[in-house]
Amino acid sequence: MIFIAARTTSKTQTLYTEVPSLEPPYPDVWQVVKKYGGNLPIGSLKRGDWQLETRQNAVHRKAMAASGIPLGEFVKGRIYYGIKTGFQAAFVIDDSRRAGLIREDRNSAEIIVPLTNGRNLARWTPRPSTRWFIFTPIGVNIKRYPAVFEHLKAYKPQLEDRTDQGNHWWELRSCDYYDLIEKPKIIYQRFQVKPCFALDNKGSMINDSIYFIPSDDLFLLAILNSRPFWMEVKRTCTRIQNGYQILTSYIEKALVPVADEADRRDIRALAKKCLSSGDDARLDTEKLLDQRIASLYRIHLPKDDEE
Repeated sequence: MIFIAARTTSKTQTLYTEVPSLEPPYPDVWQVVKKYGGNLPIGSLKRGDWQLETRQNAVHRKAMAASGIPLGEFVKGRIYYGIKTGFQAAFVIDDSRRAGLIREDRNSAEIIVPLTNGRNLARWTPRPSTRWFIFTPIGVNIKRYPAVFEHLKAYKPQLEDRTDQGNHWWELRSCDYYDLIEKPKIIYQRFQVKPCFALDNKGSMINDSIYFIPSDDLFLLAILNSRPFWMEVKRTCTRIQNGYQILTSYIEKALVPVADEADRRDIRALAKKCLSSGDDARLDTEKLLDQRIASLYRIHLPKDDEE
């Protein structure tokens, strides 16, 4: 949608409205504003950062800003993306290929690890995956894994041609946080149409379409999956078609509410219930979480059709 500013007044900053397109036939702007426009809150257009938004959204944003801290600050800047292989076809295999490599050499199991990608990433917890990742960081003793080495040799020309690689063509690029990927983490895709953050407790590998926060804090997981935080995503992240681009430079500005230990404990308990429930069974718990988290932000949740 495209905002159109029509005029300024002494009591309010300007009238605004939205039109779906600037393609012809172009509407009569003043008639559209008179019919659909509204008053922007005072202070909306000032020096520095400013936003065109409804009065209700501005009130919500002000309340949330007074009761939260940026996500980037909350996680101490620890937001990362998954592994860049440079040639995914060589390193990602299915169940059948994994079984074959282990039959040829049982040591293969040591460097073939579970992979979570966008296809099996779901809200709260990832779905079971049938994909596996061949993990060959710099310094791996490839002679210990002859079956895997033979598999990689089939892709040698492509692997040698990578700009992202280790000291040898079979190695992955250097990465300072491989150890963090192997630990519990909150994972999410860089494009979302609704909240979809999951806790990975299995140390699964992830590709670079997946971002992660090295934490198993259920309070944070609940916040990220809540409707109030999704309002923050809409405020800070770029909209693309029917979803949002959840890049680090955007989402790190989204606010996380401050909470005392009692609130954190209660919210963690509700998140734990969501993790152990099926999709239908967790709906009531999610609604309760949304209300509890909205109270931390000091806002009232709008109706679904008002968002």
